[in-house]
Amino acid sequence: MRLIKAETFMSLPAKFRRKRRATWSDHTRQGAEVDSFLEGPSFERKDRRIFIADYRRGRTVLDPAAGKVMYGLE
Repeated sequence: MRLIKAETFMSLPAKFRRKRRATWSDHTRQGAEVDSFLEGPSFERKDRRIFIADYRRGRTVLDPAAGKVMYGLE
């Protein structure tokens, strides 16, 4: 087995974070405020893109290899 070292490529920019309580955090984080709720990821190897669902904001996040975060994609 080969060890693969992981490192942070990027994080969600502060302008996209909204800290508040949510039903999910009431049950899983003892009522603590959370600033995002991301699920995924799904990888598209051909164009080297990463898709992540942001259910709190009701939109899809696209994180291209260029290091940008864009909202509003379908």
